[in-house]
Amino acid sequence: MAVPALAASLLTHRVNDQVRKKLGASYGFHASTGAFADRSVYLRGRAAVDNAHAPQALAILKEELAALSSGVDTAELDQTRWTRTLSYAVAYQSTTDLADELLELKNLGLPTSDLDQNIQDVLSAPAASVTEALRACANAPVIVVTGDESTVSSAQSTFK
Repeated sequence: MAVPALAASLLTHRVNDQVRKKLGASYGFHASTGAFADRSVYLRGRAAVDNAHAPQALAILKEELAALSSGVDTAELDQTRWTRTLSYAVAYQSTTDLADELLELKNLGLPTSDLDQNIQDVLSAPAASVTEALRACANAPVIVVTGDESTVSSAQSTFK
């Protein structure tokens, strides 16, 4: 799960920087990963964007995903690795957080020892693997936009 997690973190940083900080259209963008019982993984991004900037925000998502899928910058990946490994120190702030993670490992048929292995996997994940994960997402995106019809129609035309 380290490779998809790194991909999600890279996408979060890139899109959040553009949509929130430069466009001022959202309180933020966040990408996360999930896995199915067959161990296939998906990347999910979420943001609440004001109607006027919805098409621009989707265009930014598409551009950043394409840019990352053409090759991950090593320095950016190293910064992301550092940030992700620091977050593990506070990831399990309650027994519920820990139980959720252990349940996910069990559902995927993975040993609970993988909980501790994740930090090592993040530190050693090859840039080429992260790029390939992002490329797979860029080649087959599933986009869901909710809102009023005119805004949604306009925003969805960005991905055609």
